[in-house]
Amino acid sequence: MAPTYYATAPKHVRVLNSHGVNAYRSSKLAGKAMRYYRVGQVLKIKTIKHYHLTTRFQLTNGHYITANKTLVIKK
Repeated sequence: MAPTYYATAPKHVRVLNSHGVNAYRSSKLAGKAMRYYRVGQVLKIKTIKHYHLTTRFQLTNGHYITANKTLVIKK
């Protein structure tokens, strides 16, 4: 059984979710979404942050997205 979330940060990820993913200003992924990324878009990852039992990717622009393997895949 594989973990649901990434534990290490890849250099790039591609959006898998058919509805895309939202980027947020904080690692809580709460509040107003700052940016929307469509399916197939490739995003550059700066680092990985731990938030409770999950992980988040911090993008090079400072925004946060989920590190869920069903929503994004490492490229």
